[in-house]
Amino acid sequence: MQQELSKDKQNLVTEFIGLAKSVAAKACKRYDIDYHSQEDVFSSAYLGLTEAAIRYEPHHGYAFSTFAYHRIQGSVLDDLRKKNMLGPQKKSRFLNDCLANEYLKNKHSASAKAPKPKSLEEGIERIAEQIADVAVITRVCVEVDRVDLPGNDDVEDPLSKLEKIEESQAVAEAVGKLPEKEKKLIELTYFKNKSIKDAGKALGLSRSWASRLHSQAITSLRKKLTFNYGNTISTIEAADTS
Repeated sequence: MQQELSKDKQNLVTEFIGLAKSVAAKACKRYDIDYHSQEDVFSSAYLGLTEAAIRYEPHHGYAFSTFAYHRIQGSVLDDLRKKNMLGPQKKSRFLNDCLANEYLKNKHSASAKAPKPKSLEEGIERIAEQIADVAVITRVCVEVDRVDLPGNDDVEDPLSKLEKIEESQAVAEAVGKLPEKEKKLIELTYFKNKSIKDAGKALGLSRSWASRLHSQAITSLRKKLTFNYGNTISTIEAADTS
């Protein structure tokens, strides 16, 4: 990233460099990154922080730390994916982190433009819905481990595989009832190891539209799984993505 930063933007980078280092250090530990590759992780975190400083607009009304965190995390995760630094045993954890971060980044951007909650109860309800949506992301990531698909497109329909596993039938049914584009996006990102950007490209969508569509699909799945299970959070009580 070669864009020259204004003094105010430079000050943001300087003030929050600790945040970038913290995100990078946690990623190295979480994914067991070997010592010789850790410098790349810290570099990608710094790039994410710089991008956040460039894009941040104070008048949007949200804290820079929150805005920056998701972009730093996204930069680190994108770099790990591109450089294939992860072992197969970390696949489910990494997938969950990538898609949860993408979902939360999109929701954070949307919430900045949405009307403020009219009451404390409404604000709590919005947060609870986002927590439940992230729980759904975790649940679907668990199913990725169950079907154990190879990372290519020439494989059996993932929903067909899920339907053959008794514990997974509710998730397969919920995904199968999504609108076609949402269903295809879920298949590409969760079961065929595509990034949101690459999945969107395959569907003729920009990254921003693909991110919105992913959030929309997850919210739809949460409502369907809440109906099936009675409580969305309870669907992941037995899930272990570590």
